[in-house]
Amino acid sequence: MQNSTTKTASMVEGGILASIAIVFALISVYLPFLGVIVNLIWPVPILLLGVRHGLKASLMCLAVAGIIIAILINPIQAISVVFGFGFIGIALGYAINQAWSPLKTMIIGTGASLLSKGAVLLISIVLMGINPLTVQLAATGQALEQALSIYQSLGFTAEQLQEIRTTMETTIGLLKYIMPAGFALASVVDTYINYLIAKKILARLGNPQPEFTEFRLWQIPGYVLWIYGVSLLLVTFYNQDPTNILYLIGVNVQMVTNVILLIQGLSIAYYYIHYKNWPNFLKSLIVILLFSNQFLVQVVVLMGAFDVVFDYRRLNTRNK
Repeated sequence: MQNSTTKTASMVEGGILASIAIVFALISVYLPFLGVIVNLIWPVPILLLGVRHGLKASLMCLAVAGIIIAILINPIQAISVVFGFGFIGIALGYAINQAWSPLKTMIIGTGASLLSKGAVLLISIVLMGINPLTVQLAATGQALEQALSIYQSLGFTAEQLQEIRTTMETTIGLLKYIMPAGFALASVVDTYINYLIAKKILARLGNPQPEFTEFRLWQIPGYVLWIYGVSLLLVTFYNQDPTNILYLIGVNVQMVTNVILLIQGLSIAYYYIHYKNWPNFLKSLIVILLFSNQFLVQVVVLMGAFDVVFDYRRLNTRNK
């Protein structure tokens, strides 16, 4: 009797969460200005079902949602949603259901997100004959021309316009090479957002999840610094040949490890603000300054790198 009740509850809950996923898909199509936000959290219903009722329930929910989206909208949209976002929910739901640590859950979710993005890219190229990366770069080029037209109407000189064009074209050219790193970092961000939302919902449902280690105590493995150093060497040696595979690997790995060291450096700053009992608003101030000052970014990255070597906070000593 109890098994029957549990099965019925699972089916009812699965139907409700599948309906929410379908509504999210409809919103993303018919209300494009909300589409980015809705797509970002689309995995949450699938995730919640996986946590509460297991992998099989979440897979069934994903399949049902995909079929109904194909009927209501079109099959391409269904495939894009299922492959692009569904697997993140499946992976995170399974990891949380298995009571894995937050870090391990994030790694699994990030991997699923990265694979999903690759799958969507492949589907777009094969089924629709459209390369989203090429489309995005073309749109960026058009935006550059529009921006230059606006600057010209504002009275910028020809020399100033040329300087802006050169800078922006260099940036756009770099984007072509660092897209894999961009995908990797985006995968971390969307996984973290879905995990946080699900964590809050699960807490309200009486299923609290373990917390991450306090940010001020975060510590990256020492091998990250070695990887960073190798990537710098690759970029330096092959800088004159940006199409070389070793340069492409180096520049993408450098970007990812740069962000990791930046986070490590920021963790150190938070640690000392806490240790010195300074006002908490300084934490927000540092983050704001990082977005506006490239020199400060490099300083914080170096702080992170030096901490890996010298262990300023003596975290390794405490853990022994």
